[in-house]
Amino acid sequence: MKMIIAKFIRTLYKIVMTLLAMIVVVLLILLSKLSDERGYYNLALALAYVPFFFGEKLRYYFYKYTLAQCGSKVIFKFGACCMYRDIELHDNITVGLFTMIGKCTIKDHVLLGSHVNITSGNQQHTIRVNEGDVIFTDGRRERVEIGQNVWVGNNAVILKSIAKNCVVGAGSVLTRLTEKNGIYVGNPAQRLKDIDAFQ
Repeated sequence: MKMIIAKFIRTLYKIVMTLLAMIVVVLLILLSKLSDERGYYNLALALAYVPFFFGEKLRYYFYKYTLAQCGSKVIFKFGACCMYRDIELHDNITVGLFTMIGKCTIKDHVLLGSHVNITSGNQQHTIRVNEGDVIFTDGRRERVEIGQNVWVGNNAVILKSIAKNCVVGAGSVLTRLTEKNGIYVGNPAQRLKDIDAFQ
């Protein structure tokens, strides 16, 4: 009997938190529609720090209606942030703690570890030196694509696209496009070995 009551309370809690998140997110969606890119980013960053199950639901519903695409079964852990509206997220994706996502498309069945940084390509910040002074100039954002069945380890930095069926090791810095069915590690990330199970 106690187990049935405990299960009922857990289920009720999840339902109430989901409904509350949906109500709050309607206001946030309206606010984001009235905001420019900087305002959107600030809202997304604030939502990143809402804790617990409520925060995960809040982030999911916010991104579901503000991103170019946000599929089903996408989980945004505490601190996770999608920086731009034109991000495309497919189904069954977990975005780990404090992970930042730039301009990208992420396909089905992807696991992003904690503190992963997916930049908008490797040309988003450019500099030139003029008589000893460093001058920052406008860069350009490139779309990074992460293929199906990819696992990116904690603290990885992703500058280029990842082919399907790949693993990028923890702490790796991916500076070049990958080929499918491989494990990549290091700085810069190199192909360590093949994954035969996917072939």
